[in-house]
Amino acid sequence: MGCLRWWEKSLAKAIILGIEELVTQLNRLPPATAGKALRQAVGQAATPVVQEARLRVPVRTSPQRGMRTYKGNIKGPGFAKQSIAKRTKLANGVAIAYVGAKKEAFYATQFVEVGTQFQREQPWLVPALEAAQPKSIRTIQRALSRKILQAVRNGPKIK
Repeated sequence: MGCLRWWEKSLAKAIILGIEELVTQLNRLPPATAGKALRQAVGQAATPVVQEARLRVPVRTSPQRGMRTYKGNIKGPGFAKQSIAKRTKLANGVAIAYVGAKKEAFYATQFVEVGTQFQREQPWLVPALEAAQPKSIRTIQRALSRKILQAVRNGPKIK
């Protein structure tokens, strides 16, 4: 996936109310269970960003029938929109969600979002992230609470 790193500087860190209590409960779970719950909650929180990004990404309206990608495949208008996806990762107790376009639609983040000397920028990913932030925060709170309760009810004993 193409990803942007510079947006991190432009967004204020969100304060999640009640996060300390959730982290305390999460830390009481076995590491594998806690990691899985955290990764799943972060993945669910990225869903509103993906939905918002799909609404905002520009779609080519020219009558050109298809565009050839670097792999040689011919794609029509809206390919970048269809290629927006999320991917989650857990490393060293930190869950990360990546949202962007898949490799074959790299141009959506590399050329459309930031522009080139020949094409003006048309930001869609950063505005989508900013617009979806409140919903993502609520989603991660609910998802993490639900996952912790589920793990406590069904799973192994807590420390």
